[in-house]
This record gives sequence, structure tokens and C-alpha cells, in this order.
Amino acid sequence: MFPDFEQGLRAAVISSTSYTSDVGGYTLASGGARMRSRIVLAVAAALGLKSETILPVAYAVELLHTAGLLHDNLAEDPEISRFHPTANQVYGDKPALLVGDFISSRSLELGGSLGSIPVLHQMTRAIMTMNVAGSSIPISGPTSKSSP
Repeated sequence: MFPDFEQGLRAAVISSTSYTSDVGGYTLASGGARMRSRIVLAVAAALGLKSETILPVAYAVELLHTAGLLHDNLAEDPEISRFHPTANQVYGDKPALLVGDFISSRSLELGGSLGSIPVLHQMTRAIMTMNVAGSSIPISGPTSKSSP
């Protein structure tokens, strides 16, 4: 992408705990084309939206994808992703899971900067879909049977 965008993206994963910054920074540093954020910025430019207004949404979309990668790597347990050891291989499963959750939350915070309930609703649905679809653990909702 461009250096300012990468710097802002890395700043978004900084928190009061060092492992959040370390694991998040490690995952973001592994690269990627950043196609999702490029699409957001291109559509915004085509619509004449100010970049400072839409930039947090571009970060949110990229962070949502990053959180999905962290969670997918926990479920699938590959040793390598994007030509680098996965974050859970380097830092452990629990830190990778917690940082994936933190990054999901940060993406919602950034997406909410537009003040649009429909945007937050769609982001929340995307997180729920990713969490169920990416999980190797069977997940089911409430059943009609009651426990004895």
C-alpha cells in the first residue's frame, strides 16, 4: 500500500499490553496486498468522499481480515502463513486468540467512527460469520429441546 497507511494500520493495534502490539505488529508485518482496503479507498475516491473520513473504515476492513487470519490459523494450525511462521507458532495460541479478538474489537471501533449503525451491523455480521465459518469446532445455536 503506502507508508502512511501501513503506519496507521500498525498504530491501530497498539494497546496497553505489549503482546497485543507485538503479535498484531508481527501479523501485519507479514504483508499482504491490502486489497480490501484498496477497494474501500478506491470506492470512496470514486464517490468523492474525503480520505480522512473513510481512512478509519479502510483500516477497519483490513484489521477485520487480519483478525480472521489469526483465528483461522488457530483453527487450521498451519506452521507457515504468507511465507512466515504463524503468530500462534511464534507467540502461542492464547496470545494469538486474544490479539485476534482485540483486533476484531478495534475494527468495530474504527468502523463505528462513521457513526453509521448499518455499517456496524454489517461488520458485526461479518465477524460472526468469520468466527463460525473459520472454526473447526462445531457451533450450534439454542435447540428446541430443554435439558431435564
